[in-house]
Amino acid sequence: MDLGLYHNSHEFYCRSVFGTAPSGSQVVLRLRADKNIEENWQASVRLWQSNAGETIVPMTWEGEAFKATLTMPDKGCLLWYYFIVSYDGKTVYYGNNHEQLGGKGRITAQEPPSYQITVYDKDVKTPDWFKNAIVYQIFPDRFRRGKDTTAVLTGKKGAVIHSDWDDIPAYWKNPDTGEIAFYDFYGGNLAGIREKFSYLKELGVTAIYLNPIFESCTNHRYSTADYHRVDPFLGTNEEFAAFCRAAKDEGLAVILDGVFSHTGADSIYFNRFGHYDSVGAYQSKESPYFSWFDFHNWPNEYGSWWGIYTLPQVNETDGSYQNYIIEDEDSVVRRWLRLGASGWRLDVADELPDSFIQKLNAAARREKSDALIIGEVWEDASNKISYSERRRYFQGGELDSVMNYPLRDAIFGFLNGGTAEHFAESMECIRETTRGTCSTT
Repeated sequence: MDLGLYHNSHEFYCRSVFGTAPSGSQVVLRLRADKNIEENWQASVRLWQSNAGETIVPMTWEGEAFKATLTMPDKGCLLWYYFIVSYDGKTVYYGNNHEQLGGKGRITAQEPPSYQITVYDKDVKTPDWFKNAIVYQIFPDRFRRGKDTTAVLTGKKGAVIHSDWDDIPAYWKNPDTGEIAFYDFYGGNLAGIREKFSYLKELGVTAIYLNPIFESCTNHRYSTADYHRVDPFLGTNEEFAAFCRAAKDEGLAVILDGVFSHTGADSIYFNRFGHYDSVGAYQSKESPYFSWFDFHNWPNEYGSWWGIYTLPQVNETDGSYQNYIIEDEDSVVRRWLRLGASGWRLDVADELPDSFIQKLNAAARREKSDALIIGEVWEDASNKISYSERRRYFQGGELDSVMNYPLRDAIFGFLNGGTAEHFAESMECIRETTRGTCSTT
């Protein structure tokens, strides 16, 4: 029997809010059905919140559709729903489509995939300056080598400096271990970026996102050696402050890359190779940084990022670490905002606990009310699960935005032979799950 059931989460008639819903608001859901249905037919919405139980909401018949009015929770959360229709002693379900992209759904005999409603905290405000920003990402070592600079291309162990900017990039491995023995540097610096501010403005750029700038033994600088110091190859802290002032004068915001899930083994905090005067966690259990790290069998066995021993992972819930990065008056997050940065991009945000991100966001706002916090999240950040936990990035007080990799994937998929229909559906899914909560990069 064709019941004529139809729900499309992208149509206003079927769902009164397209995109996300503010906390405390009402959302009307409608399920169209054949006009010849019998009076004894019943329809309901199975509505549930992740980790918070479920509700069966009865629907009323309006003449051409069943209707239910839902009141959103008072705080940000994820809600899920599908429809249950009973008739003549039978039960069918109507839920999301096979690809779970939202829009037009389907009838099933079993419990179907659910539709998603992202509820955001209406009292949380994201920075206005970022909502229409054009962001230019810069890998500092490879952008430009400026002349009027405090940068010094000496003193970094294992560094190979290219004399010719047009050299082919290279790195050298230890033949015995297969590990990288030397990193190559081209000598790009803050001064070189500053010399191109006018060029960036001509492109329409309004914000610069810098890959890590803090001292490190690697050219990518995702192995932080000192969170309080600009890498000398790039310049000095004072030059960074001047850089930010000049950027502001040109209408350019500066976003820094915060690598807070791990440090470098070659750092003042871990100091595995003894290159620093500090007492690192690798050297002594009495080190002020010892509690930051996850030692299985001190000193050589410890947790590291994706098993890379040169990137020892930190315990983000450690009080000493949180004070250093977030809570102290001169914490890493606050210090660099004070020096002129406009916000932070959090590396591997899904490896940072929600509580850590919430505290970081709050500290940034205390320092600068319109500070930006964006995160590296490769999947749909609105419903991401990591380490068996549903994340709360967009529900208020965590991330203002994310690196929009689902958009990237949709574009690449289309360019590599995908259909226009699937691309459009992917775009609508992104808008449905995140529209209204944040601005994506």
